[in-house]
Amino acid sequence: MIYLWYDLNNMITKRHPLKSFWAILLVLAFAMASSNSMATEDAWTVRQLMQQLSKVSYARLNFVETRQSIFLSSDMVIEGNMEYRAPDYMVKNTLSPTTEKVVVDGDSMIVQKLRESGKKGATLQTKRYSIQSHPVLQAAVGGIRSVLAGNYELLSKNYVIMMDGLYQDWTLELVPKSAEILEHVKKITLSGKEAQIRQYFTLQTDGDESVMKLSYEVLNKEN
Repeated sequence: MIYLWYDLNNMITKRHPLKSFWAILLVLAFAMASSNSMATEDAWTVRQLMQQLSKVSYARLNFVETRQSIFLSSDMVIEGNMEYRAPDYMVKNTLSPTTEKVVVDGDSMIVQKLRESGKKGATLQTKRYSIQSHPVLQAAVGGIRSVLAGNYELLSKNYVIMMDGLYQDWTLELVPKSAEILEHVKKITLSGKEAQIRQYFTLQTDGDESVMKLSYEVLNKEN
């Protein structure tokens, strides 16, 4: 499958809703924990991560993702930023190689994309979707929101969670339990030091891979 991941509208029309937006927002959720440090060298647990996530009221960060595929002659590098406001408002802005904005708010998902239109120059195309009307969208966004809310019980209900390593060097692996999500994403592996996400690896079911790096601009947390 050629990379149309950054064009969410194409994903939906090709029956691949939120194939990568789901993953990228999942990164946002776990990355929000990175500003908090534990006082001990004990093993870093999923529940500790979720506890910190539940305190986040707002976050904004930048991302650089490198994707590999047998259908591409060279790696694709995608850059942009993300934003989250509790409890359920999320935005993904892709700045390169295309310009696209995806907003998830309640049951609504809005996709805005600039497209070249010949002599008229670039035009802004806007699509609106109901999350409840797309089963995979509903499952994906529901899972993301459970992470953002710090809901460990709901996360473990939807994903097989495996964590290894100590506080200074840990790895977290997530495998979707839903057959619908497994059609698109095989597993997600996060690795980090202390409470910081250093690398985010995604293995898609079609064999494509991606590695994402994150950097923060703003992070607001409750005491």
